[in-house]
Amino acid sequence: MVVKEFSTIATVADGEPISDAPDTTVIETKVEPEPIADVVAASISVPVKTPAQQTDQDRYETLSGLPVSLRLIDSIAEYLDQPQSDTACGALLLIDLDHFNSINESLGKAVGNQILERAAETIKGLCTEHMEMDQVAGDSFLVLIKNIADSAEQAREASLAIANEIRCILTRPFFTESGEVSVTSSVGISVLYAGLYYASPEVIISAEQAVQQAESAMFEAKRRGRDNVVLFDSQITRQARQRINMQSSLRKAVANQEFDLHVQPQVSTHSGDVVGGEVLLRWMHSGQAQRSPADFIPVLESSGMIVDVGLWVIRTSCEYLRNMLDQGLWTPDMQMAVNISPKQFHDPQLIKSLEHSLKSYDIRPDMLTLEVTETLLIDDFESVVDKMKKIRNMGTRFAIDDFGSGYSSMIYLKRLPLDILKIDREFITHLNSDKETLGLVEAIMMVAHHYGLDVVAEGVEKREVLDILRSLGCEKYQGAHFSMPVSLDKFQRLLVA
Repeated sequence: MVVKEFSTIATVADGEPISDAPDTTVIETKVEPEPIADVVAASISVPVKTPAQQTDQDRYETLSGLPVSLRLIDSIAEYLDQPQSDTACGALLLIDLDHFNSINESLGKAVGNQILERAAETIKGLCTEHMEMDQVAGDSFLVLIKNIADSAEQAREASLAIANEIRCILTRPFFTESGEVSVTSSVGISVLYAGLYYASPEVIISAEQAVQQAESAMFEAKRRGRDNVVLFDSQITRQARQRINMQSSLRKAVANQEFDLHVQPQVSTHSGDVVGGEVLLRWMHSGQAQRSPADFIPVLESSGMIVDVGLWVIRTSCEYLRNMLDQGLWTPDMQMAVNISPKQFHDPQLIKSLEHSLKSYDIRPDMLTLEVTETLLIDDFESVVDKMKKIRNMGTRFAIDDFGSGYSSMIYLKRLPLDILKIDREFITHLNSDKETLGLVEAIMMVAHHYGLDVVAEGVEKREVLDILRSLGCEKYQGAHFSMPVSLDKFQRLLVA
């Protein structure tokens, strides 16, 4: 088994199960799979009922609403209750298909059912005499593996190997009446130690806790980018509590108006003039910046508060623009960029709220640029393009932010109604010392210009980098070389400097 990634898991989304199990270790890993036959006994067929074939009385519902068959709950409980002299360890896997709802919506339920049937047959075909499978919630599968190893460490390695083989096999494309389809999955693992791994022999998790642990780990796998395998760790529980506390603090921050907007100047690479800016959200308390946006914005997103906060950002940005226009600091050819999160973009009220803010402050739509990231394009690409076109027809511009950091595809630049491409800072930082990066940036800019897009470079910190960008024809840049994000007052002073 070749381990490609090894890292500690950081957070878990609000509302996911929280378990009080003792500390273990968290591993998020993608591995080259070893054949399951090398880990457990030869495969045999395991009969299984689908959720539709089982009655409500056949199922136990977890705190988060996951319907698990009582048969499997009983099997887990029986396994955990075995005598402590038996040194065998087991594992519980929760396998969830990624973006399955989007497949149903875009390709139809008939194709969705084919995918589910194929996934169920694949997993069932990999089960052995030591394994039981239960299909839960349609696109999720629980797999109990008994006697996987004689020690905790071996159980962890073996369960990772099995989970990764299942994940890799499920990813293989297959053909439906709608064409070739490929589906990824996220897998959470709870290792069943039967009381032997912990210092205190009486500490044995229940069947319900085992399911909750696997579910928490699965959600963590999705948060880490999907198509992943994650072993449960009590750190997930601690981080979940921290996220709940932060969510409570954020709700108070919304009520107490503790947010503020800073602006980072966007500068012409040729003239050196400030030609626009990007507004960035800050959480203030007693006049001091609080948490890093990287910490609190994901919580705003997962809790749904980002929709209301995002509308406030748009409205306040328009207020800023009106203030600067009235002072003669802003000209019609300048743009203010506002970040739009995926959840905010999909808000049905976005267009109406945008129109209202622009009209209320008498702002020309083309003075506002909405920045979206590549992650927005994963789900239902066609509906995203349609909504972008409606907004762009109003006159508002679009920029694709952090290009190159996610699911980059040059085809996006052709099909999306874009005006600006922003190159991710990871490509810019070492532009003057990495020839491969230089070649990639040059290629990106050539394609962007071919489609009539302006290019903005993010994270410019050195004059040498700026000189290279200028020679490549990059129109604008932002970064510490000119200014970090600043308050509105300081930004206005930069405009008149």
